[in-house]
Amino acid sequence: MKLQHGRSVIDRSGFRVVLDRIERPDPGHHLHSIYRQLRLQRSVAAIEQIESLSNEWGSERMYRAYRAVLLAIEAGTDPGDLPEGAVAIIGDYWQKMEYLTRTGKVDARMLHDALSAQVQTSWARLRPTVLAWREQGTYRSDMYKEFESLAATMALMDAKRGLSHRTDDEYLAARMPGLIAQIRDGLQIEEALRAVPVQLASGPIPVTVVRETA
Repeated sequence: MKLQHGRSVIDRSGFRVVLDRIERPDPGHHLHSIYRQLRLQRSVAAIEQIESLSNEWGSERMYRAYRAVLLAIEAGTDPGDLPEGAVAIIGDYWQKMEYLTRTGKVDARMLHDALSAQVQTSWARLRPTVLAWREQGTYRSDMYKEFESLAATMALMDAKRGLSHRTDDEYLAARMPGLIAQIRDGLQIEEALRAVPVQLASGPIPVTVVRETA
């Protein structure tokens, strides 16, 4: 490429591009554009991540675990005797959420916006069981402390915004029948989506036999 008189550029194919001046990009503006693009990309990725984690919370596996816990509580099961597998599914999920927010892999503000109430009510329902297991020595004395810490963090963020989510025993008990029904309906939908309708033919199905030739 050849520059003539600081105003015209002639490329190898002979085309002329007339320029009023040759401008170099402003480094500050260029960096600002890069940072803005990176912020947008990070925002999109963060939203997709939160959606994925929210979908995991609303998955059939989580539904079944939560229903098992609720039915056990409703039946008057001793807190220390709740189904361990179901408790572990819920507790491990929130342990993971705490780790992701503490290490900066998930924005705590976005988690708060999406799942604050769920964190706090989950901990309120499982707290008696976790405390019982800690005292019994069934598990480590600091079992699910990250889950507990995450619930406290979400409550603190609520308070800073002038919000609150009820987690008292009276509220949890009143919500239980409706929540169990809601989970049951959700599971029925999941099962219906998996069902593959099979339509049987009303008459014999014609079959054509093709003989192989030597």
